[in-house]
Amino acid sequence: MSITFDSSALDRATYDVNGTLILKFTSGDTYSYSNVPEGIFEGLRGSDSAGKYFRNNILNKYDGNKIENLIYPD
Repeated sequence: MSITFDSSALDRATYDVNGTLILKFTSGDTYSYSNVPEGIFEGLRGSDSAGKYFRNNILNKYDGNKIENLIYPD
């Protein structure tokens, strides 16, 4: 499942059934977060501020790894 944002911080999020959340930031950096519950993804999708939701609910709460050279299809 993939969504895009109208956000100054986040560009796109992709979530899979294994609990992997991939976030592409407006800076161009992309990170993968492991073992993220679906409810967190749903909260991000429904939030008024994707950047604020990320800082409060994902950052430093789930293991994140920077992904190099990931290309999203248009």
